[in-house]
Amino acid sequence: MTVLRAASDPASGRTLSGDQDIAGLSRVENYATVYLIGNEDDPEQIVLPIRGQGLWGLMRGFLAVEGDGNTIVSITYYEHSETPGLGAEVNNPRWQAQWEGKKIYDEEGDLSPEIHLTKGGASDEYEVDALSGATLTSNGVTNMLQFWLSEEAFGPYLARFRSGTEPEDAEETDTNFEDVEGGLIMADVNAKAF
Repeated sequence: MTVLRAASDPASGRTLSGDQDIAGLSRVENYATVYLIGNEDDPEQIVLPIRGQGLWGLMRGFLAVEGDGNTIVSITYYEHSETPGLGAEVNNPRWQAQWEGKKIYDEEGDLSPEIHLTKGGASDEYEVDALSGATLTSNGVTNMLQFWLSEEAFGPYLARFRSGTEPEDAEETDTNFEDVEGGLIMADVNAKAF
């Protein structure tokens, strides 16, 4: 079953309310394929599928996070319809290089992502410079990450790897994991009851 078919199937997906749907998806699947690089219990990297609305349509990509569940390794988009020279700069290696080493969550260990794009140059470990002339694409990238890294999606999964997260915060999510085969994990992205 494809991701979009799973998201649209009432038995394997869920509808997002207006407040939850910051990435402009309407519905999401309950399970997603996550790639673990290295040891499953202590991976070197965790690769998450991400998607959300840009200016002209759905953007699809991957976010690679270090095994600490908090430090970004890279971001890449494999499908989008953003304007060449503006929003399409999400594929520019110079822009992508800014993500390396950026932090997702603050040190307090909660499940609210801090990472975002900002105009005028990034000034701390939670910021990446926005795309020049592409405000709506930049907003889409921020919203996409805010959704997929939140409690509504992969936040509870990443909490299992983060040393700064209180164990009860990770346990309260009731996140289930199903080992498919060496390094390929199906992570429950429906951590809350709706």
